[in-house]
Amino acid sequence: MAYKILFIDEEKSQHDLFMNYMDAAPDSMEFKCLLPEPDIDSMIAKIDEEHPDAIIADYLLNDIKIDVNYNISYTGVDLLIEYRMARPNFPCFILTSYDDDAVNDTNDVNLIYVKGLLTKEDPNIKSKFYNKVDIQIQKYRSSIVEAQLELNELLKKRAAKSISLQEEQRL
Repeated sequence: MAYKILFIDEEKSQHDLFMNYMDAAPDSMEFKCLLPEPDIDSMIAKIDEEHPDAIIADYLLNDIKIDVNYNISYTGVDLLIEYRMARPNFPCFILTSYDDDAVNDTNDVNLIYVKGLLTKEDPNIKSKFYNKVDIQIQKYRSSIVEAQLELNELLKKRAAKSISLQEEQRL
């Protein structure tokens, strides 16, 4: 099954860099690059239209305005936090040249990756970035399946009137 991954950056040159790096990714991954929308709600609506399996965003979406001619009032961190409010644990990543700032701007430092990994081949790195994206998608999908199974079991117990208070609260 193919995974759809969105990359959001305000620079088309970064889109090209990203796509060149991802050329080595497994064929099961499909990539699409998007420019950020002027406001966060419009951007989330655009993401929802795409039905991605993962989102990768630049941190400073308003840093270089060559390919967009409007202000972007949010960062990549703001976008992913907002997106995850409705979709907890959804596979999200920040690629940035400003990792110190991005790390300080989020509670989840595991979202942040240095953009330089797209251009520098480090022989000591065994797990490529696209492998990490793939693994996160698999884990997320697995957690959804587990939650569905648990929900079905709890609904069966409720129907049979054998559900405990703790299970009812879980439901």
